[in-house]
Amino acid sequence: MDKKGKIMKVFKKIFKMLGVIALIVLIAGIAIALYLGYKFYPAYQEMSIEADKIIEQIDERTFVRLDPTVIVRRDGSFVREFKPAPYKYIEINDMPKKVKEAFIAIEDKNFYKHRGFDIKANLRAVKALIDNRGKITQGGSTITQQLVKNTFLTHEQTYERKVKEILIAVRLENKLSKDKILEYYINNIYYGHGTYGMKLQLSIILVTA
Repeated sequence: MDKKGKIMKVFKKIFKMLGVIALIVLIAGIAIALYLGYKFYPAYQEMSIEADKIIEQIDERTFVRLDPTVIVRRDGSFVREFKPAPYKYIEINDMPKKVKEAFIAIEDKNFYKHRGFDIKANLRAVKALIDNRGKITQGGSTITQQLVKNTFLTHEQTYERKVKEILIAVRLENKLSKDKILEYYINNIYYGHGTYGMKLQLSIILVTA
């Protein structure tokens, strides 16, 4: 057999191997989809209805922090209460451009491209999880998902909570503009030391950093 024939034989083996791998991946994907469908289908319908109800009821006051923040331990015992007096809500147009860019660069680079759920970011998170042998080094949640989790859901690590988070996030993107979601997110996350909302001090730190 000449050199060309040997090369062709090698390529045929490679293509055959790739075909087998693709078939295995396809079968595994179908099996996982069937399992998840069987496991979550009844609950999925309920979560979908719940997500619709949540979206129907939201208004601007939903994302403006008016109540005091209560910090509790895992067992539910009281630690401290922070009054809402220091809280200052800032409109998106009043935020420095660098502040908005910093949040997007750190938390969700594809914020203005996805519709509430970023498949690529989740695939990267799964890859990092595998590469680091189960150690979580990055998350796949979008800014919209984080806003949903902080406003409507708990922080429990369950598949059901994640599915519900995605359902609400996708619906929220259909109701609000990207800028409004970013505005609500920046004004609602916890900055430490009992501080919620983007104060002037934070703006100065981020802009001059």
